[in-house]
Amino acid sequence: MSEIDELKKRIATLEKENDLYKKDATFRGYYIQNKIVNQQIDILEKFDLCEEIKKTSKDDKYYDRTKALWEGMPDTIAGLNKLKVELKITGNEDKDRKNVPLVERLAETRN
Repeated sequence: MSEIDELKKRIATLEKENDLYKKDATFRGYYIQNKIVNQQIDILEKFDLCEEIKKTSKDDKYYDRTKALWEGMPDTIAGLNKLKVELKITGNEDKDRKNVPLVERLAETRN
């Protein structure tokens, strides 16, 4: 590989790293958290308490893991709703991410 190719590769790597600092994780984080909550809800919808209670296997921890989901769900949803209000989330991910640049939002919070 020539020196020019190595420098191009290094520049590409540095540009990717730089992009990580430019990306605003708040909106992205909200939408990822929302996705996870929806996946948890899908699991809970399929959960059949009557069937799980009948099981006697102590090795099967499905009930325990599912119970942890439903017990934590109210706090998780409350936190998600709080974040939604704080960030003024519209539900349109593309619009929300383009709404206000990170630098401007950080400047707002300092005022």
